[in-house]
Amino acid sequence: MNRSLFLTAAFLTTALFGVDYDRVKPHAPTDYGKEGGSTYGPELTTPHVKNGKQVLIPELKGVILTDSRAHVSQEEMARAVGGAETLNIQVPGTLKSFKAMLTKQFLNRPLTKQGMIDLKREILLYYRRWGRPVVTIEIPEQKITEGVLQVVVIEGKLGKVTAEGNKYFKSSTLEKYIRLEEGQAIDSNTLITDLDWINRNPFRQVDVIYAPGEVAGTTDIRLLTLDRRPWRVYAGVDNTGFDETDNTRLFTGVNWGDVFGTDQILSLQFTCSPNVDRYWALTGNYTIPLPWRDLWVFYGGYSHVHGDMDTSGLDNSGYAAQASTRYNFILPNSPGFLQDLTLGFDYKRTDNNLEFGGNRVFRNSINLTQLVLGYNAAFDSDDFKTSMTVELFYSPGDWLPEQSNSDYQRVRYKAKSDYIYIRAAFAPILRLSKDFSFALTLRGQVASQNLLASEQYGLGGYNTVRGYKERAVNVDNAFLVSAELRSPSMGLMGRRLFKDMIQFLIFLDYAIGRDVRPMPFISKTQYLLGFGPGVRYEIAPYLSFRGDLGFKLKGVENDPDKGFRFHFALVASY
Repeated sequence: MNRSLFLTAAFLTTALFGVDYDRVKPHAPTDYGKEGGSTYGPELTTPHVKNGKQVLIPELKGVILTDSRAHVSQEEMARAVGGAETLNIQVPGTLKSFKAMLTKQFLNRPLTKQGMIDLKREILLYYRRWGRPVVTIEIPEQKITEGVLQVVVIEGKLGKVTAEGNKYFKSSTLEKYIRLEEGQAIDSNTLITDLDWINRNPFRQVDVIYAPGEVAGTTDIRLLTLDRRPWRVYAGVDNTGFDETDNTRLFTGVNWGDVFGTDQILSLQFTCSPNVDRYWALTGNYTIPLPWRDLWVFYGGYSHVHGDMDTSGLDNSGYAAQASTRYNFILPNSPGFLQDLTLGFDYKRTDNNLEFGGNRVFRNSINLTQLVLGYNAAFDSDDFKTSMTVELFYSPGDWLPEQSNSDYQRVRYKAKSDYIYIRAAFAPILRLSKDFSFALTLRGQVASQNLLASEQYGLGGYNTVRGYKERAVNVDNAFLVSAELRSPSMGLMGRRLFKDMIQFLIFLDYAIGRDVRPMPFISKTQYLLGFGPGVRYEIAPYLSFRGDLGFKLKGVENDPDKGFRFHFALVASY
């Protein structure tokens, strides 16, 4: 299972009002391992036997599954004729589905010596498909009278669960996340979802090995753990700013992945322009895993701006603040598929729109409150993986002072304090031959009213259409398509000194957007189109770099000149 499927906070895409959260949120640490949550057991082989074509049963008419070698009566054998029957055991799934497998490959045809080996293998595979990986199949010596074969199925019961190799996370913390009961059959589907939950923490990677238990017929689960100190400090630079507050952004932060031994995650980041007086922001988020396997996330921040604008006699300094929460209901999952439902609330307050590509400091502050409902899902297979999210934002109107329609319309044309808008994203990745991959990202937003700048969709910049300034266009309704062809990941240092990785890509980004009620004499629809090459480099977990050279193919009102723009970010951590 790819640990990146875990949905915690990955879809927290709400921008801060004034504190553009996506741009200044704390950087998450690099995963300890890109792949986690694997289970390792005995390999399944199909040996070839001598005289494999020798017929043992002229016509196999049925199979009876039992839990022991005890003699099976003629009456019980007769019930299995024409399909399958069980005695003292319960087959996973349904007996009908098990019979369908037998009918397709074995029933009503001769059973050879090799066919008997194949039958054992197919029964093992059937059990594994239904999440029962620890099974022994035996065919005892027997007298075949009715064409019915007795097969003994012995399921391994869980013995002990032990954590091994962990240095920083307590064994009891890891072991308690395994929900399987001692003495019960091992359900691999439950085990894999338990591993997904354990591996949501980026400071550790846990895999499972099945091992013979101390008691006959039992199997122990060994949690093989690679972990690192559960804290990280980092610093970096990128160019996600704006002309009015400087395009360069410097940042430093800390991640704490086991707050006071509770397995909670706290992250804080300070971001500023080279001239701190122009812009600075302090943001943070706090993730709490709950005992019943839900997540509660709190995040927010505060920012100060002092725009470099020709506003003689007017104040060009402002602030913004936000406090938000998201409660993630983890929905029933299966191997390769994860999903959750999110409920949340945002409170935002600001007196400017400078961080969203605007150029205004308002005379009065504005309050914004909204409820959020979201659904997130992700699927991963050998050849294909995808993630999707849908979020609904709803504001019922003025709950607080400075939140009326007239307050909103003083800062945005035709804006109202009661609104609904929906955001959605769909991001499939297709794995190609030679370890190449093709990534497609579709995103969009639809709104019922003209929105304040924080809730508008910003088009342009690294995360939307490369080649343009950040948020060159702000719109209420938007649709974006981004396509990337990615090279295989390659090591430059041969992993002798560091475990490094470099990847190259080419991209094509397109976006279209418009406002619900455009201002007079302003273009109703805006189009953006950019393409170019990119590179990703990483020395895990100490250094990461991204660079994209975007060529702008169409100008827009706030970024009219054609040309190119290099988007970059460099993060060093310890």
